[in-house]
Amino acid sequence: MNHRLHNIAAVFFCLILLAGCASDESKLASFMDEAQGFYDTAEYEKAVIQIKNVLQIKPAHEPALSLLVETYLKQGNGQDAFKTLLRLEQINPENIDYKMQLASFFLLGKKKAEAQKRVAQILEKEPDNIKALYLKTGVMTLDREDINLVADEYKKILTLDPQQARAHQALARIFAVQNKLDQTEAHLIKAVEIEPEKIAHASALHRFYMSR
Repeated sequence: MNHRLHNIAAVFFCLILLAGCASDESKLASFMDEAQGFYDTAEYEKAVIQIKNVLQIKPAHEPALSLLVETYLKQGNGQDAFKTLLRLEQINPENIDYKMQLASFFLLGKKKAEAQKRVAQILEKEPDNIKALYLKTGVMTLDREDINLVADEYKKILTLDPQQARAHQALARIFAVQNKLDQTEAHLIKAVEIEPEKIAHASALHRFYMSR
């Protein structure tokens, strides 16, 4: 009799636990739906509140933390976005996107070693990642490396994707410093051809012709 009562109690306890888990999952889904809705309608303060409701139930909820980063960025709150990205990197250290965003933050803060470490980790896995290659050029510039080595990285980007107007502009600036005017002109023209709607490209080409 006691054995039967024990089994019944164990089953009842398991049912309570399952009901609690189901309830938490339902709450998580509801809070996330509301947070996404507020984010989509630019009601960022409300989105943050709903995301934090999710994190009270599940502190390591990756989608909630990821949305929190985007929400903080929309609010112009870079400091909290950065802190949240560090949490995400701890939760999922293999995620390339988190490393990319953190590298950008560290680069902006002129934290060369931290930026370089993450860029190296990305390129080890994805050597042809164009965004990471751009970040690498930023680290190299911060480190005052040989300008020709920086140019080589931009050339690699253009080998991977010749339609990278940003790389053409960067090479034009490097060649202008080296007084290689024909190459400067060629890359400025290419940038305008790729993105004719960008006034900055046309302005750079105009300034080049005026200087000559």
